[in-house]
Amino acid sequence: MTAPPTWQELRGAGVVVFDEPEHGLAIYPTNTGMVYVAIRTKTGDLHRVGFSAGNVGGVANFLAAAEARAIAAQEVLREQETAIAAHRLIQRAKGSA
Repeated sequence: MTAPPTWQELRGAGVVVFDEPEHGLAIYPTNTGMVYVAIRTKTGDLHRVGFSAGNVGGVANFLAAAEARAIAAQEVLREQETAIAAHRLIQRAKGSA
């Protein structure tokens, strides 16, 4: 059994999705039919989760659904922040009138 790749090896292989100071994400296949998701923490620790290649479609569907929910939640938060800011502005205007 060979050792799993290091973050530098994953970067060199071009499988890093993002590499930020706080965290990184890589997705890579193995020659045994597995796909691994590797997460690098800000301390440099590397955590891996593997699943069979046949499950990639299901994982992709869940990621797409999670992305849609996250975008919708972000839009709701922006609307709420705008409403709060408008309310505060109205309250200040009433206070100075």
